[in-house]
Amino acid sequence: MNQTQSSDPINENIHSETGVHTLKWLFSRNPFYIFSAGLLLYAIYRLSIDPRMFATELGQLLFNFGSFQVYELLLVGTAIFLARRQIGYDSALLVSLETLFVFVPFILISQALLIEGDVAAIFCFGATALAVVRFASVKKYFTGINLPPRLLLLGGVLLLVNLGLPLLVRMLHQDTNIFIWERKGGSFYGSAWLIAMPILFALANFLPRAKEQGELLVQKGYFPLTIFALWTAVTGAHLYSVGYVYGLKSTASFLVPILWVAAWTLRNRIHDFDLLDDESKADLREMLLVPTTIVPLIAAFTGDWLMFFVIALLNAAGYAFFTLRDRNSIAFHLLLISGAMIFAGLPKSVFELFQLDVSRGQTMAIGFGAYILLRAILSRSPKLGILAGIVVAIGATFLFRRSGAPFDIGIQLGLLFLLIHSLRWVDAEHLGATGARFVAALLWVIHAALWLSRNDHTALFATASFAVVAIVVYFAVKMIFGFWGPRVVPYAAMLVLICKPVLLAQTMFKDAPTGVIALVASFVLFALGTAAALTKNRWNKNERTLVPNTQINTTL
Repeated sequence: MNQTQSSDPINENIHSETGVHTLKWLFSRNPFYIFSAGLLLYAIYRLSIDPRMFATELGQLLFNFGSFQVYELLLVGTAIFLARRQIGYDSALLVSLETLFVFVPFILISQALLIEGDVAAIFCFGATALAVVRFASVKKYFTGINLPPRLLLLGGVLLLVNLGLPLLVRMLHQDTNIFIWERKGGSFYGSAWLIAMPILFALANFLPRAKEQGELLVQKGYFPLTIFALWTAVTGAHLYSVGYVYGLKSTASFLVPILWVAAWTLRNRIHDFDLLDDESKADLREMLLVPTTIVPLIAAFTGDWLMFFVIALLNAAGYAFFTLRDRNSIAFHLLLISGAMIFAGLPKSVFELFQLDVSRGQTMAIGFGAYILLRAILSRSPKLGILAGIVVAIGATFLFRRSGAPFDIGIQLGLLFLLIHSLRWVDAEHLGATGARFVAALLWVIHAALWLSRNDHTALFATASFAVVAIVVYFAVKMIFGFWGPRVVPYAAMLVLICKPVLLAQTMFKDAPTGVIALVASFVLFALGTAAALTKNRWNKNERTLVPNTQINTTL
């Protein structure tokens, strides 16, 4: 008997409803316009590299430029038609595509720069005129779009830049031999990237503050800022294409000033985005200071240390302003980091002046080590103290690398810094702080004894000096701050001071008679007994209660 497995009608209905819902959502978002624009760009690219299509460069340029202009006119016309029929989302999507593509034709014009005659100028002015006409139509017939007058004014500035850029480069290139052009063209191209493009990106800060006008994308408060950023990015692509046509070299460091301006602009304009509440925006605005610190590292990665130094210096000025005005703790720490970067980015002539032979990697390490050290000095955290102690040990080893015992000096200074830093610790607030201090003191004494036992000529002076410093700082803390620090620090310092005498005594008494050793030991034990008697009331709290009324009769 054949059995057929019947399908579950409930699951079929669920799957059917899910598929219908997906299709409805897809059609409501209408991605076909976006796919159409992407395919147009891809088609122009493929046709431009196909040798079978066009016999001349002018014919190829006319086809590419004309196709794109027709498509843009179709975008505007369809957007106005849909807007009149009150189809808001789709018309807004087309307007968004048009605002995105407004400067793209200028990239195509770069191809005309190598064609003889006034072809480039004709295309430039034609593209400018068509852009003005299209935007005027959008502004007139699509009243709901968020295009404030200031955005249109700044857009006009970008339009003039895109118009004048190819014409200016062509004028500079004419009647110039290859040697002069490499110098003159390279200087112009570098200035355009390092000065002009950051200034254009910075113009976004002059846009009016966001005003929500509706639910559509083109009505959002962040639409003007987003569109201006895209316009400026397309302008950068146009500049790159002009340089490519004329063989001008581009480097990754050209993008660093633009990224730096963009990072500061994003922080300044974060309130334009309505994706977060006001409190979250305020917190995010503070955290957006961090990317501005990362940008100089990109310059260091590209090997442009002058740019690294300049941007770090500008960052430091900004962080200092926010630290003084807002008492901003994040800005303060970033100010310290920028100080480390400034040191790392100093010109090599400065280090040569002090006869320091250090590489850029070493200056970076020194700079960030100085930041950690300063951060630890301003903190009571044992963890930062331990980290800074390690940094001091490594730095001292590098600094005294030409001495006879760089590692010993590094270990001594690292442990000394940790013990001095521990004078400010609040042991009750940090689990294990007391134990860490005791271990550091024990390691300090043991290492000093081992170093002194090797009869190193620098060991005696170094260990004695470090022990004296510890004792002086311990009493200075009492005089300045009014409290005694943990006694393990001066006790460890005194043990370090007596390490050498103990080692000498060990050598002297090695072959001494047993009676002499016993005599000396008796005096030592007597001294220890007296010290115990004098301090008994401190470590034995019951001592006073045992003989509360004990008096000594001094009369004969």
